Formats: sequence, C-alpha cells, structure tokens
Amino acid sequence: KSKYLGELNRDNTVTLRTSTVGHEYMTEYGLLEWFLAQKKSCKGYSNAFFSGLTNIEFARVVAEYVLTNNEMYGIFHVGGNVINKCDLLKIFSNVYGKNIEIIKDASFEINRSLNSDKFHKKTGYKPGSWEDMVSSMFNHKISNKFWKLKQNLFQLIDIVLSLSSIVKNLYGISCWSEGIAEIYYV
Repeated sequence: KSKYLGELNRDNTVTLRTSTVGHEYMTEYGLLEWFLAQKKSCKGYSNAFFSGLTNIEFARVVAEYVLTNNEMYGIFHVGGNVINKCDLLKIFSNVYGKNIEIIKDASFEINRSLNSDKFHKKTGYKPGSWEDMVSSMFNHKISNKFWKLKQNLFQLIDIVLSLSSIVKNLYGISCWSEGIAEIYYV
C-alpha cells in the first residue's frame, strides 16, 4: 500500500518501477556486493528470477530515454531480460574474475521479473545482454579512483599480513596489531 501511495499517475509525472543490482558504497547487502564478499562457495538460486537492470544501465536509461522525453508520463516498469540468480552470479564471477564455486540450488522459488513492454514500446528502449550490462558496470567501477585506492589498500594489508605470518613462523614473534587485523576483517 505504501508503494501505491508514492506512485503518482498524472500528467507531467513519471513513476518508474524497477529493481537494480550494483555496487554499494559502504555495505554488502545487495546481491553483487554479497557475492563479491563470499570466499569459497555460495548458493545460486536457479528458480529465483529477476529482470531488473544494473544501476549503471538504469542511470543511462533515465538520462537517455526518460529525461529527454517531454511527452512521457505515467507509471512504467523498467527492466531488462529475465535471468535467474544462479546465472547472474556466474556472470558476476566471469566479469569480476572471482573464482568461486557457485552451487546451483533449485529449492527456493520466486519470480520478481517485471513486464516492461509498456516502457519499451513508449521509449524504444531495448535492454542489452546481462553480460554487457555487468561488464559496463565493472568497467565503470574500476575507473573510479576511490575503488582503486580501496583495492590497493586491501592488497597492501594482505601483503603485510603475509609478511607478518612469515616473521612469526621464522622467529616466533608477532608483529601485527590485533586491533588493525580486526578492523580489516570487519
């Protein structure tokens, strides 16, 4: 009911209903960040369907198809091609170079796909492949200086932790602060 109250359907108003996947700033709640945080394996639900867009693609769609269309008003579902979460995780793994076992799980069933035909007809938008959308999102991310700095910092910490382990094994002394290690692994 609360969603309905916020969905205005009148002249000079556009309401876009969608679902996105993409990078988060400081959390790991969404599918992509959750997946990237996994270490050895994770489940991929083969009966959980989704038809949203990457956040980068959604921003592009709004900029190129909505903001430039003065004749557009109403409520629209905006989505891409239907994909199951298992296949989407495999695309994330391939594009991001994450070598992890994705265990196919058919036990959970849900269909959160949107029918975006009205939006596609009104705007002429044709969604690209998931491989292309995820690749675009990845390329945008690696061009972000903050992300590069964060990755470099984590690599440096990994090196320090490795050296600390070597020193401890060779000389029996620890040269790494527990407090810093806890901050790193939080």
